[in-house]
Amino acid sequence: MFFRKKVNELEIFKCAQGDIVPIENVPDSVFADKLLGDGIAINPSDGEIISPIDGQVVMIQDSLHAIGIQSEDGIEILIHVGLDTVELKGEGFVKKVNINDRVNKGQPIVYFDKE
Repeated sequence: MFFRKKVNELEIFKCAQGDIVPIENVPDSVFADKLLGDGIAINPSDGEIISPIDGQVVMIQDSLHAIGIQSEDGIEILIHVGLDTVELKGEGFVKKVNINDRVNKGQPIVYFDKE
């Protein structure tokens, strides 16, 4: 007999308004080569990032450009805003959540200045 573990599907919504770009087309090899895992890129049309899943905030970079959210099933999603944005040291970002906060799909989690 074989036992199979039931795999739950996680529906992930867009975390920003804008055009979806294949991750392989991102001009940064860390993302394009999927060194941080598979995903998509979005060319944002505004400066709002929303939670793509229901879950808990498990990580916020000091520079506010990256946020990790974990689903109830333990799946972690990394949201990274921009390229080379760590160099901004948080300037132009406003976080709307804190580590350990529960978030819902569509809830604003960070705002950023597109410029």
